[in-house]
Amino acid sequence: MNASKYLSRTSDFIIPIPMDDRLTKEILSIISHSEKPLDTKTIVDKIRIKDKTATRTKILLRLREMKGKDIEGEMFGSGKGVWIWWKK
Repeated sequence: MNASKYLSRTSDFIIPIPMDDRLTKEILSIISHSEKPLDTKTIVDKIRIKDKTATRTKILLRLREMKGKDIEGEMFGSGKGVWIWWKK
């Protein structure tokens, strides 16, 4: 199983995140079918139409894990800014 890892905020254990799941495939589908770059909010809104349980945090984590491998992303603006995502 292809899994990336991150440190859980609630414990000191490394928790595997499967990168071949339904959410990852949906993110790839949305970005690859788009003609223009999308911001995180647009991606979250499109995914939540189909999957009400997907949180913004989970989607943003997947986007950042996929950055450089399957998609490209960049933060624009000062402070918190806005993440923009596009197909590689």
